Amino acid sequence: MLDWDPVNAQDLASYEVQRAAPGGEFVTVAVVPSPTVAHVDGSLTDGEYRYRIRAVDTSGQPVARWRSGQCAVFSVEVEQPYTPTLETATEWRVRSVVSGQVVADLQSASGSAALPEQASPRDKLPPQTLLEPGLSTLTVRVRDGVGNRSKPFESQGMRSERPPAPSNVAATVNAHQVNLSWRMPAYPRRSRSGYSVMVRRESPMPRKRPSPPLNCVRRAHQALPRHRRCVLDR
Repeated sequence: MLDWDPVNAQDLASYEVQRAAPGGEFVTVAVVPSPTVAHVDGSLTDGEYRYRIRAVDTSGQPVARWRSGQCAVFSVEVEQPYTPTLETATEWRVRSVVSGQVVADLQSASGSAALPEQASPRDKLPPQTLLEPGLSTLTVRVRDGVGNRSKPFESQGMRSERPPAPSNVAATVNAHQVNLSWRMPAYPRRSRSGYSVMVRRESPMPRKRPSPPLNCVRRAHQALPRHRRCVLDR
C-alpha cells in the first residue's frame, strides 16, 4: 500500500500515482481523489518498483512537484506440514529471499492469535500449538527493514483426535472377497482420523515339523586324515 502526506491547496482535486517497473518508464496507475492519501497497487509480480505522486488541481494542472519512493514486492514460501496429525503442535518452515521479520497469525475455531515475530533467515517457525482439534490456518508475511511487507502466504494444518476402538466387528467371506463391518462410537466430525484395516495372512497348508539338527562327529577309531573329514549322523 502506498501512502503520502496531504498537500495543502485550496483547489486540490486529486493525486496522480505513477509506477515504473524495473528498467521501465513511469506510467499512470491511479488518480486518487482528495482527501484520500493512500492507494493499493495490487497484482504485481515480484521485483522492485519506483513510484511518484503529484497533486493535481480542479483544472487538471499540477500544484506540487513529484514525490518519489521505491518499494520491493516479494513472496514467501511455506512448507506445508503433514496433516492431519495427532500431535498438539506442528512446524512450518518459512523461506524468503528478503531478510526481515516473520509476522504470522494462526486462525482456528476459537479465534485468531498472533505468533511471536522472529528473523526470517532462521528458515522455520517454532512448533505452534494448534488451539483445538480441527482446522487451523497460518497466514505468514515477512517485513523488511524499511517496512515493506511480502505477499501473504496461507498454509493449513489439521489436528485430529484418536478415534475410539470400533465395536461389533464382523467379517463375511464371499468367494475371494472379505466384507468387513463395524460400528463407530460417537466421535467429533471435525476430526479426520479414521481406521486402518490390516490383514495377517496364514498359509492353509499344515506346517512341516523341523528336521533334527545335524551333528558332525569324528569316530574315535579313525585316524585324523590329511584333510579333516567328518561323518554326518542323525
